[in-house]
Amino acid sequence: MLERVVRKEVETSRVPREQLFPTLSTVLSTCEDRLRGILQTLQREPIIADDVKPWYARVEQMYEEFIQQAQVVDLKFETEYKTDAAAEGYRGLAHRIYEKQAKMTNRQVTQLRYDRPNEADKTLLAEAAYLYAFYKEREAQVTFYLASGDSHFSPMKGTAGGLTSRAITDRISKDFHVICDYPEEISNSLRQEVK
Repeated sequence: MLERVVRKEVETSRVPREQLFPTLSTVLSTCEDRLRGILQTLQREPIIADDVKPWYARVEQMYEEFIQQAQVVDLKFETEYKTDAAAEGYRGLAHRIYEKQAKMTNRQVTQLRYDRPNEADKTLLAEAAYLYAFYKEREAQVTFYLASGDSHFSPMKGTAGGLTSRAITDRISKDFHVICDYPEEISNSLRQEVK
């Protein structure tokens, strides 16, 4: 398409071809280079299922550990332990505050009692981990993002702001080098990096 536009411009232009040709050739070359760069950004690497299997096993093991943790986590103990350190006249208030904090900061894990990651979730994370490793072998510096609103990956934010539950998110980052967050948060991070 671009080539046709350049040819048409060369044919219909009143400027001598000797002057017009180098300029339009440069424009065409620049456009093709930019298009190649954009297409590389959109490139989807082939994912070989057998190469993903070891990553899937690690992802599954991580979620199993969190599910076990969700079964035994004792928010009451954590709340009472912190409340005991408060001044006696403020213990009732401190208990309510610490109870809300404990529920919120542990929410990403405790939700696994009733909302567990499905096979597609685990496969997605395993593929992301595989791709990170794939790119890490070929590039010196790799930052890999997984944009998702799913709390099995991304942190759970409190309704009043402030506290965030991110135990699973942090473990994914530590074990698999995949940064998980909501799409708008990743977009903001990328904008900051570009500046």
